[in-house]
Amino acid sequence: MAAMVFTQEFQLFGFLCFLSFSSLCKQYIWALFTTLVFLYSITVAVFSK
Repeated sequence: MAAMVFTQEFQLFGFLCFLSFSSLCKQYIWALFTTLVFLYSITVAVFSK
C-alpha cells in the first residue's frame, strides 16, 4: 500500500520535472532513482539471507 502511494508520488514528481525540462531536475531524478535501487538491492540482500 505504502509502496503504491510512494510510486504515485514519484511518478507525479517525475512528470512535473519532465514538464520543466530542467537538466538539473533530470540529474536529481536519476540520483534519486539510483539511490532507491541501491537501497532496495541492499534490503533484498540482507533479508534474503
